[in-house]
Amino acid sequence: MQQLVAELQATIPAVFEGEEYRRRLGQIDEEYNERQTQAFGAVGDEANQQGVALLRTPNGFSFAPAKDGEVMSPDDYDKLSDEEKTRIEQVVSSQQEKLEKVIHQVHQWRRERIERVRKLNEEAVLFAVGHLMDSLRSDYADFPAVGSYLNEVQQNVIESMDEFRHPSKEGMASLAALTSELPNFSRFRVNLLVGREATEGAPVVYEEHPTYQNLIGRVEHIAQLGALVTNFLLIKPGALHMANGGYLLLDALNC
Repeated sequence: MQQLVAELQATIPAVFEGEEYRRRLGQIDEEYNERQTQAFGAVGDEANQQGVALLRTPNGFSFAPAKDGEVMSPDDYDKLSDEEKTRIEQVVSSQQEKLEKVIHQVHQWRRERIERVRKLNEEAVLFAVGHLMDSLRSDYADFPAVGSYLNEVQQNVIESMDEFRHPSKEGMASLAALTSELPNFSRFRVNLLVGREATEGAPVVYEEHPTYQNLIGRVEHIAQLGALVTNFLLIKPGALHMANGGYLLLDALNC
């Protein structure tokens, strides 16, 4: 798992820097910008044909009376007849309604763009994670529980892709708060309670001090800012775990 995380930390950022991802992201942005430009352009063109200019302001958009494609000065506007002023006001009111509909539509397009980018990001991460996870699943194909765990790991990696893309100092600090020995992404580590790779035959364990914790195991804590905190890596095995499948020897006189 530690090797997997190291590979993901190198692979996932590289995928988002790749040419294919940039091309597809640029295509999404281009389509969104084009639709937005065409929508506002259509309102502006229609307004210009009726003697009103659509202006972009720091606060959004506004309409102003225009002549020959240029915004009228206040003095020129005051010289207009009352009928012309009324007509311009009616045009502005009508175009304002159309503009509001376009703005609403643009917000909808923005949400669609965000969703498309999210799906693109998930596809990119899945591409980066997939072959690595498939290799692990193949190694542990005989252990369904491990396969289920790896599926959950893959889903979590996809959901937390930003941690791999842009690892923040705050995230590292929060993990370091649990224990100075824990690296980032410690949730992906495995706490091996008992390892038998170097053992031949059944285990034989002699427990000299058979206290409750020494037999059953314990959850250790560390002090952090005046409070005791823990995590799954601080779960420690007891003699019963060590002797599971074999023999546990106790001094009955000391029990």
